[in-house]
Amino acid sequence: MISDDLILCIYFVGLFLSCAIGVWGYLAIRTNLKRFLHRVAPALLGSLTLGVIKIGLVATVLVGGMTSKYYGCSYEYSHLKETELSLFGELTGQMSTSIDALTGFLLILLVFSLLCLVIMVRTGGVRAR
Repeated sequence: MISDDLILCIYFVGLFLSCAIGVWGYLAIRTNLKRFLHRVAPALLGSLTLGVIKIGLVATVLVGGMTSKYYGCSYEYSHLKETELSLFGELTGQMSTSIDALTGFLLILLVFSLLCLVIMVRTGGVRAR
């Protein structure tokens, strides 16, 4: 039998791992994103946008991790108390929702970046190579 304290501890471990996934996602795109923003936007706007993207990416992934239900008002969590394997399954589900949120954020960022680039090329702000 697993205690409620262990379930809560595993939930917060999952949130910590979600935050790590968000930081990893930002670090993976950081250099290319910096180059793109400094080429398309002025220096101040590029730095501001980079900060907003960093905070938004980590926050989105954390919210993705928080949407995983371990227990709640109408959620039965007695199955979690039976075996450690079911608790590990919930933890991997929490990581999966975090990665899904990261993927969604990056896809939205890609579409937005492509739209900005197309607008800049059409208005003559950036020359295509």
